[in-house]
Amino acid sequence: MKAGACLLAVGVAALTACAHPAPSGKPLPWHVDVTDPIGDAVRDSRIPVSPDLVHAAVTVAGGYAAFAVEFAPGTFNPQTTRVSIVLDTDQNGLTGIRQFDGMGADFALDLAAATGTAAVLQAASGAVPFQPAGQIPIVFLQDGMQVNVPLQMLGNASGAMTFRIRSYVLANPMPSITADTMPDMRLPPAQINDPEASASAGRPSGPSAIVVSVTPNPVAVMACNPPCIAINGMPYPFRALATLTIEDRTRVGAHVDFFTVAQQHNGRSYGTIMYGPDVLVRRAGTNYVGARSRLMVSFIINLNANDDGTHDRIETLDIQLTDEGGRRLTASTQFALF
Repeated sequence: MKAGACLLAVGVAALTACAHPAPSGKPLPWHVDVTDPIGDAVRDSRIPVSPDLVHAAVTVAGGYAAFAVEFAPGTFNPQTTRVSIVLDTDQNGLTGIRQFDGMGADFALDLAAATGTAAVLQAASGAVPFQPAGQIPIVFLQDGMQVNVPLQMLGNASGAMTFRIRSYVLANPMPSITADTMPDMRLPPAQINDPEASASAGRPSGPSAIVVSVTPNPVAVMACNPPCIAINGMPYPFRALATLTIEDRTRVGAHVDFFTVAQQHNGRSYGTIMYGPDVLVRRAGTNYVGARSRLMVSFIINLNANDDGTHDRIETLDIQLTDEGGRRLTASTQFALF
């Protein structure tokens, strides 16, 4: 199944999702394609062929979600290749099992090519994060696999969800070797939503769309002896360590473009520090904030003493994000150094 294909196979029947318009009054199937570069799969001496993800087509129609996963030619081994698809079915990062990219995993699909079946797993509390919720057969493609999952098995009547796909191989002495992820780890997870609702819903306006806070507040300033060295190589006698929490209260995720910290003491400005998206990626693993989710990142403020010898300041943090619809959003908060 190539990019743009819209085939949903259920049992022996096949529904061509995008070949013809749906009859008047009937909703069109939802569809999304996800791609990944060829040749980026991890190489490991314990596995002869590393399954290299290149494309996935996800279609929601008729009460089913179809996931068709394709690999680079020659890298799909029916005896060893496995695929894990993590699903945030309520698109709420605060429920389910928290993922590094802000997703809250409610379900997961585990496709084992050797057995021809895929396990449906549901998030659970306790020592075992996922519990079995059912099994479905795998449909084999030329260079991949497809599963057709009843939405009722996912507790999801609409079919809207956020997801990320991982290919892996079981090998000793490690339990598994992750070969590739799609979308790539540096990118936000993929989403499938009602195209009509996505076009009309938009993003809430006003300060409640994005909320930022800094903890603790106030932030304690520590003396550096020897001096603390900043990334630019400059020495500073004082340093403060804080945590920035960015909360997205909408149904659309966003990337952080930058944030700035403006410093003041007794009405005098002591400059503004800018932090780019690389700071978030380096410290939190991503600069993406999932829909209805939070991203927490630690950051450092290096400073000299104020003119009066003190180091207490009022800090104003401003942040800019770009959401998945290309809209710019801003938020602001204040905190103190003491």
